[in-house]
Amino acid sequence: YDAEAHRISVAHEEIPEVMAAMRMNLHLAEEVSAPELAEGEPMGFTMVGKAQNGMRWYAESFEALPADTELELPERLREMIGH
Repeated sequence: YDAEAHRISVAHEEIPEVMAAMRMNLHLAEEVSAPELAEGEPMGFTMVGKAQNGMRWYAESFEALPADTELELPERLREMIGH
């Protein structure tokens, strides 16, 4: 979590017809708090795109997932997050 920029860095699965699996920074709306999860813990969330000087992606509605949740991530992303 980057408190100054109010955003989080996530590695996410492919979003069919939108984007490939990748690691990216997602902004949090002012009224949204950062999820209280340890680095590398799996979580579900909603990603919202807003047109602001180009497309800006936001994360909201966080949900902790069971620790044994297997995400469908390419090997390069698994290595980044230590899985």
